[in-house]
Amino acid sequence: MTLSECLVSAFTGMLVLVGTGQVLVYWRQHVFSKKFERAWVVFELRRVTGLSDRERWRLDPPQSVNVTFTFAFVNGGKTVTRMKSGTILGACVDPATLPNEPSYGNLDEDWMPDVLLIPNGSQEMQVNHAFRGEHLLRWLNGDGVLVLFGFVTYGDIAGKLRETRFCMTCRSSEDWPDGGVGFHFGGPPAYNRVT
Repeated sequence: MTLSECLVSAFTGMLVLVGTGQVLVYWRQHVFSKKFERAWVVFELRRVTGLSDRERWRLDPPQSVNVTFTFAFVNGGKTVTRMKSGTILGACVDPATLPNEPSYGNLDEDWMPDVLLIPNGSQEMQVNHAFRGEHLLRWLNGDGVLVLFGFVTYGDIAGKLRETRFCMTCRSSEDWPDGGVGFHFGGPPAYNRVT
């Protein structure tokens, strides 16, 4: 083998190594972009109506009170996603009795509309919940916590099913700002999770 053949052979070998390196870099970049440029759906509570008569309830406790929660699912990611399923529930509980894992009961398959969320897009929705009068009085007296919790599933760009769980709590009427929603993220860690 001549010197020029050896140099051509060595150069060809280096080109193969560089090409293999480029393929590996491209593959890692592809995996990275799928992981971090996917959709991220978050829950945003926007308004709560029906809790304005708190002082009257102390004097004349109602049988039940209908509360309307206006909320949105927001796509904070960089790709389009389609919401698949979900639910949202309300309760008045003693915080010490909340189980570590949420229980959503029997799910209404028709509750979640077929919604396509674009990046930075949102879908505003409403849910009504009837709180029993004695539960609201417990909440007003500081013996209970109003809880709004649920989840939504959605598909990401790689075809993987993702889930966002959320739990909002309102500890007492003292937490209720004028004109605000008065609810904050709370509950056990399993209630607030994104996969």
